[in-house]
Amino acid sequence: MRHRSLGLVLAATLAGAGIALVDPPAPAEAASVIGGPITRSEILARAQYWVDAPGPITYSQPGPWASDGVDSVYRRDCSGLVSMAWHLRDLGLWGDTRNSPITDQFQEPHDDRHPWTAVPGGINAMQPGDAMVRSGHIELFARWKNPANHGEGAYVYSFNEIGETVRNPYTPSNKGNLGFNDWPDLQTYDAIKYDYVAESESLAGVSGDFNRDGVADILARAADGTLSVYPGTGTMATDQVVQPPVRVGIGWQAFTAITTGDLDHNGVDDIIARTADGTLTVYPGTGTIATDQVVKAPVRIGIGWQAFTAITTGDLDHNGVDDIIARTADGTLTVYPGTGTIAADQVVKAPVRIGVGWGAFTALSAGDLDHNGVDDIIARAADGTLTVYAGTGAIAADQVVKAPVRIGTGWHAFTAITVGDLNHDGVDDIVTRPADGVLSVYAGTGVIATDQVVKAPVRIGTGWQGFTVLT
Repeated sequence: MRHRSLGLVLAATLAGAGIALVDPPAPAEAASVIGGPITRSEILARAQYWVDAPGPITYSQPGPWASDGVDSVYRRDCSGLVSMAWHLRDLGLWGDTRNSPITDQFQEPHDDRHPWTAVPGGINAMQPGDAMVRSGHIELFARWKNPANHGEGAYVYSFNEIGETVRNPYTPSNKGNLGFNDWPDLQTYDAIKYDYVAESESLAGVSGDFNRDGVADILARAADGTLSVYPGTGTMATDQVVQPPVRVGIGWQAFTAITTGDLDHNGVDDIIARTADGTLTVYPGTGTIATDQVVKAPVRIGIGWQAFTAITTGDLDHNGVDDIIARTADGTLTVYPGTGTIAADQVVKAPVRIGVGWGAFTALSAGDLDHNGVDDIIARAADGTLTVYAGTGAIAADQVVKAPVRIGTGWHAFTAITVGDLNHDGVDDIVTRPADGVLSVYAGTGVIATDQVVKAPVRIGTGWQGFTVLT
């Protein structure tokens, strides 16, 4: 009955969890389909693929074009890199440029041929996965060197010179250049964002109980980084599901993934957040919903968590402590059992494999859908089919969940999905938001049977499209 969310991809060392993990170069994360919704995490993962792919992949406009490792090829230049990262498709509108528009086309007015718009607030308001363009050149924004002081510059992915590998935030190119721009250079660009970016860093989440009343509350981050909580009323009635928002804090735009879970077994959910450098932290809940008093100071869970394309939480062994569920770029899903202790680098144990092949899903969450005290894993496929993998209650390799059961079809219409018990009946409910911003809840029936898991939706409210994270 808590909140969960997703994540990013890059090879890394999970020192914070006491585990050394080095992944070989993997295909670009395949959660999106060409031309479809894509998370900011996946955009960065796809850009990193051209860094890690064998070859290496170097700048060469004439070709041959380079594969994204999934389903498409793109031109090997600056605009081709951004096109690949955004997973653009060939709309038949760019002539012989196919699915790699030329740089100047990224500066043309928005229409169905040009599915990108200026970032409100300009360069200063860029988020990971946005692009920055000027005459003759375009780059992909990765992160600020210092989120509190943009004047210190930003890390980017870029193709700059013939024969050079992709400049990136982590390792110098074959010509010794890191993907980094100082502030004066950044000011020469215009910031743009892709129309189909999924503003929640995870398309799925988990809703937490922040005041220990047994009712899930909805956490929402605005574009300016303000994080708020909408306390649940416990009533499942149209436009009466949540109360007015209370501010958790500001500056939360620095995080590439946000989710919630009770990591210390005190009945109050905590906020789990990951920065672009892969540091995962937990902000323990205070049990009080009051302005700027919802959480305590952060405690580090570990480093290296940028290796994951999905991060969520759930109690998979029925011990009252949420565990962290994480998916790597190759589709392997693992669980890091919670220790019940919130202390630096001691929050989770070593990982246990849930299974492989989970890269096919565009959203992952968890919740107790059959009221047995064990959380189940909820997954959405690219075709919009939503399924639940019932938890077994055992954390053992490849034995954590049972065979999937279909919840329904058509769930690709939603830009955000989260899970939580909003009516205090012990069964988690599924909360959804389509592109028009209408937030609804599908009450859980308590039964895991094909097409019988949830009831008809009830409207929570309108205007929710402005939030970049819902969990």
